[in-house]
Amino acid sequence: MSRRSKPKQTKRDWRWYLSLALNGAVALSMVLGTVFVFGGMPTPQAAPPTPEVPTIAPTAPVAPVAPTAPPPTPTPQASADAVTGISRDGEFI
Repeated sequence: MSRRSKPKQTKRDWRWYLSLALNGAVALSMVLGTVFVFGGMPTPQAAPPTPEVPTIAPTAPVAPVAPTAPPPTPTPQASADAVTGISRDGEFI
């Protein structure tokens, strides 16, 4: 009987690659966990300042608004009539 000079190479299927990936993920999580436990969590950075938005002057001139007249002030006689509810003729309003 002759002996083989090279051992027979085994074919790797999907289960071998899956176990390799899962073992790598476990090892990576252990390394990162150790770094975070002994190194502490990184401090959050301060928020960057918000940029100021420049204001733009209006291109068209703004028309001035005409002032409104103040409301008329009632005369003393008219306000007294309005309070009593009697007209100048002596009738009720």
